[in-house]
Amino acid sequence: MAGKHALPVLAAVLFAGGAGSGVAAPAATAGVSSAPRPSAVAPPDTQPPTAPANLRLAEPTPCMVVLTWDPSTDPPNYPPPHGVVAYDVYAGGRRGFRLIGRVPGNVTTFTDRVLFCAKVSYFVVARDAAGNVSEPSDIVTRFPPKICHHKHRPHGPWQSGHEGFVPGWWGWRAGAR
Repeated sequence: MAGKHALPVLAAVLFAGGAGSGVAAPAATAGVSSAPRPSAVAPPDTQPPTAPANLRLAEPTPCMVVLTWDPSTDPPNYPPPHGVVAYDVYAGGRRGFRLIGRVPGNVTTFTDRVLFCAKVSYFVVARDAAGNVSEPSDIVTRFPPKICHHKHRPHGPWQSGHEGFVPGWWGWRAGAR
């Protein structure tokens, strides 16, 4: 039995820096080992979060895209900080994808401005506190309005086939045929 001095000694050892810190133990704790105990260190977080699910695209205006998705999850068996800390949003077209934005882990929406006749695809990945990155979400695509596909869409004088006209100039180029 440890006796009436065991709790104060335990508190003193813990607050003074652990076993072997120079705190004298009373005789009642003589059976307790003074060897340092291994610290309880959790294994590193190597598991990525789940992929963002159900990526959706809405167009409130012809030049604005709003993306929303269901949140990702990260295994809760790691000590804080854990969980999803950010979402990376990628956009692309014929030239591949590039990072266009990042939102905090508690936000599951992103707004992008697009050109009127642009076709743009998007996907989202989740990032946890340890830096692990999830698999990408499904890809969603914004298609341009039908007027952009019309053969005879309106165009300016620089697209009219007039030879010698240079965009940005206020006249004909010298020597043009």
